[in-house]
Amino acid sequence: MDLLKEKFPFLSDEDLESLAQISDVQTYGRREEIISIGKYSGDFMYTINGILRGYYIDDLGEERNVFLVNNNMFFGSPECILDDKASNYIFETVTNTSLIVFEYKKLEQLASENKNIFRFYTDAVKSILRFFVIRLNDFTCSSPQERFLKLQDSRPLLIKNAKTKLLANFLGLSPNSLSRIKARLFKKR
Repeated sequence: MDLLKEKFPFLSDEDLESLAQISDVQTYGRREEIISIGKYSGDFMYTINGILRGYYIDDLGEERNVFLVNNNMFFGSPECILDDKASNYIFETVTNTSLIVFEYKKLEQLASENKNIFRFYTDAVKSILRFFVIRLNDFTCSSPQERFLKLQDSRPLLIKNAKTKLLANFLGLSPNSLSRIKARLFKKR
């Protein structure tokens, strides 16, 4: 909980204790599935370290990465959290990963009773919303090269540690197209 205290200094020791009672720190190895497609997951998670991806499988059997989550990011299955339904996505670790896993319904209840936890909860939800807005804007307003450069600037850990195939899929590119963009940018230096 020290990590949460550092990131959310407005949380008191009592607030952190309340959060600790509805959460658990969990660690995973590479390529471990955390949320399964077609199953309900009432968990809301904070990445302490590591990289995860959330993806679905399209009609042609291809994996489509919608989410790439790294250190200090919140995530959960949108369908489970928003509509109490089964997940449309698979969330799996890309690297060894540590998470703080909150029971979402209990977090909502605590937020309704405590103004600091409400602020923590709204900050977390806003960070997820911000992620979706940025992603939407990138796909509607940016070229593939601009999307790569923005991702490189905003999330260098992801660029450094994720494989080209994974990044390309997330950016809506083929691995070859991403490699060409990287080569072109490297030549400009």
